[in-house]
Amino acid sequence: MDIIHGSQMEYESVPFAQRTGTIAFKRLFTGPKDTPEHFLFLLARQGEFYSPLHHHNFEQFRYGYRGSLSIDPNTTLNEGELAYHPEGAFYGPQQDLGGEREVLLLQFGGASGQGYLNITETAHLQDELKQRGRIEKGKYYPNDGGKTKDAYEAMWEVHSGRPLEYPEARYSQVIIVKPENCAWVPIRGTSNVYRKHLGTFTECETKAEIIKLDAGSKFEIVARDVTQLLFVLRGEGEAQGEGIQQESAIRLRAGQELRLQASTGLEVLNFILPDLHHLLKQD
Repeated sequence: MDIIHGSQMEYESVPFAQRTGTIAFKRLFTGPKDTPEHFLFLLARQGEFYSPLHHHNFEQFRYGYRGSLSIDPNTTLNEGELAYHPEGAFYGPQQDLGGEREVLLLQFGGASGQGYLNITETAHLQDELKQRGRIEKGKYYPNDGGKTKDAYEAMWEVHSGRPLEYPEARYSQVIIVKPENCAWVPIRGTSNVYRKHLGTFTECETKAEIIKLDAGSKFEIVARDVTQLLFVLRGEGEAQGEGIQQESAIRLRAGQELRLQASTGLEVLNFILPDLHHLLKQD
């Protein structure tokens, strides 16, 4: 088990030429690189921002932590809402003008098994692309007159040394979950502990849920065969005896369990990453 406290971290700007705007990150956790199970879990602070219509070969969740942000011209992710972005599904253009917003972002390799290229570690790929062309408003324009493509797609191809083949979308569009409309369901065998199940996605069972503990309550997050990533939305308590508070993040690796205890009321967002064991065995 690993714990990091986002409230004690500073936002850091990173080279992000593949998109237009001002953005800074608090990097919480990452997964094993160059595997189907790689992931990036972070808090992002975003000012003005623009991203063209695009899609990805990985899955992602966005949680509106503070303020609202654009998903496309007709879709806004409001504070307290959760967006699930399926592999292969188009979204955008995204455009946020003025103001500032914070979003909890989880990007991870999905059911296609293509893995994930960490967006915060692509500066060298950006530099290489700029030697061959230009990056403008999220698009890459090669000097040789070749095909214009999404800047992230171009970086992925440089990194991988092959064309990116997008998986067929299992869902046709981004799914917006409104947790405030979901009921708290008492968890059997516990006292004053509740769950909001926000969704299960794909045949690999990617899941999102919120766990609520009333003050003084205890609860054990059971061990699974996959990574679980937790983020404290509100309240204070302990995780395996270590103090946690708002913006504390916890990583449970496969086979690890977690004992939570609430000092005040405690709400924790839990992401259960997809089960990709069948893909790992094929490797």
